[in-house]
Amino acid sequence: MAYGIGHIDSSTPNWKWLFLIEALPGFCLGLFCLYWVPDRPMNNSRFKGDDQEIAEARFHSESFEKPGKIQWKHMFAAAKDWCLYGQVAVYWPTAAMLSSISGFLPTIVRGIYRYTRVRPLD
Repeated sequence: MAYGIGHIDSSTPNWKWLFLIEALPGFCLGLFCLYWVPDRPMNNSRFKGDDQEIAEARFHSESFEKPGKIQWKHMFAAAKDWCLYGQVAVYWPTAAMLSSISGFLPTIVRGIYRYTRVRPLD
């Protein structure tokens, strides 16, 4: 997509077009969700009768923790958790690979094409 947008002939810089075109679907989905996804079951007009009562009962039976201040003991507990480092070990190389492929793929393909071009037989 970035390749095609890079070839738009306009007075507006291509990077602005890229950000606009890539952000527009997510922005529209966010606006749709603000309308469609209710905040609380009590504010939801799509539930009627028994469904409304069940939704409200489930909402009131859930235990919600009130957000408090960030405490250092929580920070240290997270830093000592091995799962955090496992996720980093999986995510970091994957993110590096995916970002480098998108950046270097044109150069790699150009190099492969240059050295493997089929030459006519004599």
